[in-house]
Amino acid sequence: MEEAWGEDVVSKQSFRAQLFKIIRQAAEDEDLCTNTLLGTLVDLWLTDIMDGNSLDQMEWWAELESWGTRRDARRQIASDFVRDLLRIFELKLEEHDTDSFLSRMLAQFEEDSDLRFRAIEGYYRFIQDVQHTIWAQLPVTCVIGGHASGDMFGIGASALLKQNMNVVVHFKDDKPEQDHSAGMYSFFSELLGRERVRLAETARGCFDRTAFSNSVYELMRSQRLFCWLAPYNMGTYFLSDRFQKEGGTNSSELDNRDTIRRGFAVEKLRKQGAILDFLHRRVGSLDSLKKRRVLILWSRFTGKKGEYHPEHDTSFKGMAQMAWLAAELGFCVIIAGDKPILHEGVKDTFSRKYQYGDICRSLESYYGEPRCFDLTEFWTEPAWKELSGGKRVAQYQLYELLHRVCDVRHLGMRSGNMEALALLGYFVRYMEEDRSYGGERMVAWHETGIGYERILLIEPPTRVGKYIHYDRKLKVGVSQASMPPYITARNNGFPNTASRNKPRFSEQLQQFQARQTETFNSMHAMDSRRATFQSDTQQELTRLTQELKEKMTKPSDVSKYESGFTPEDLLQIREFLCLTNPRAENPLEEPPTPNPVEGRLGKLNLRQYKILSAIRTLLQRK
Repeated sequence: MEEAWGEDVVSKQSFRAQLFKIIRQAAEDEDLCTNTLLGTLVDLWLTDIMDGNSLDQMEWWAELESWGTRRDARRQIASDFVRDLLRIFELKLEEHDTDSFLSRMLAQFEEDSDLRFRAIEGYYRFIQDVQHTIWAQLPVTCVIGGHASGDMFGIGASALLKQNMNVVVHFKDDKPEQDHSAGMYSFFSELLGRERVRLAETARGCFDRTAFSNSVYELMRSQRLFCWLAPYNMGTYFLSDRFQKEGGTNSSELDNRDTIRRGFAVEKLRKQGAILDFLHRRVGSLDSLKKRRVLILWSRFTGKKGEYHPEHDTSFKGMAQMAWLAAELGFCVIIAGDKPILHEGVKDTFSRKYQYGDICRSLESYYGEPRCFDLTEFWTEPAWKELSGGKRVAQYQLYELLHRVCDVRHLGMRSGNMEALALLGYFVRYMEEDRSYGGERMVAWHETGIGYERILLIEPPTRVGKYIHYDRKLKVGVSQASMPPYITARNNGFPNTASRNKPRFSEQLQQFQARQTETFNSMHAMDSRRATFQSDTQQELTRLTQELKEKMTKPSDVSKYESGFTPEDLLQIREFLCLTNPRAENPLEEPPTPNPVEGRLGKLNLRQYKILSAIRTLLQRK
């Protein structure tokens, strides 16, 4: 048994592979519970507690767990194994827990009835309980990769509520085009102060475990404090515990909200007059917005930049559908967030660039007054940079001002930014399709005082989203977010797609051309050899170009889907718009009540349906 645990067992993956084999052999080996094995398992327990994101990552326990249901010798082996493991784990905890409250928690767990089998069957639940207890009561350092920029809002809010919590951001080494570590470090520093944040970076521009460890330990040394490590999902569950189910009215939750709002600098607007002037230039006088409800629609093109969840990117047609629907219900609409992505693969860049302007102008033409405004990426404008000092957190002051003056609600596909809006106390609905990858985690916030509720769509509004959605439905046990290969190829081949990625395929072509030109010029005589070489070079260049083009070609299956929301999903959006805003500081008294008609669309205003049908033809653009 012991020789199976050599020094080469250094990673969780290799450890679990070894453990899985040993557990299978344990029925014939009564020395399973050797000190060597138990000591190694204790280290894995600590790893699970600090990085236990899902039951799937604890597959090594599943085999042992199955023994608890057997009627042979394995059942007794399993229960004895868990008993000994609990005892050693308790001793290990005491080394890191001077208050020993975790040890007491473990002892209570051990005293419960039918421990031998409950401990086996409830391992994942137990790990979650220990995690949440640590996060609530002990000093913690949350570790977040540079790719997880959507999680920084929840982590930042958690650290505002938990003063003995620090943050380490590390470089995304395997996919540098997805790395936002520098911007995330800046955000956390603005929010928490630089003394509580570290950026693990190296001159080599890749993840370095030594640099990462030094960042963690340097934080501990500077604060003279031992900290448990916490995974990126800590913010989700920590905040869920702080805003209990059906909450939002008790004093502790109100205090939590106030603390978060102060941290995000929206409690006191020091430059309110300047923000009003900026808004006036972009959306006109706020006096007109006070008379109508305001819907802020969030635009997202993160997936087209080569990052996560392309199925949650914005559909131009879907945006038009929501804008017309809201206008018909008496709303003014503000489009916020990302501008459309423009790159060499877009056939009509001019049309794409002005899609939102077209929506705004068509609504103004129909109603005879401005009803829709394009506020996308306002933070890039020189006037705003001068006003805000370039700080990311300052952006929320603009939405806070709208919140104070108007009856405002926010609607967009699931993203970390939508989480921040809910935490600040605004009326928010996020959308995602059924079986959305990663969607189950945010269910922890539903029906809590946070106010982060979901509209569950039948399917995403984009063609690509539908393609991914139905492809995923055919696959069982999808382990990661899908990225169609042609999008990856475009991000590698076209500038202005992936936000931090050089167009590698184009570089390859350029390098090939340069290399062949150098070789050609080094030949002395203009003879048949040079002519043959030049011909071969041209053929190879043509082949590489054609290969790149084929990789970037959109599959025909994508085009078979129709962009836009389904009528059933539009009805769900309409129901949200017809709700009274429970968070408005100046709510309008009369809720919108369009005249309903019967039929396939249910209670959807007939005029709305005609408008939506008309723009279906007008906005059949990619």
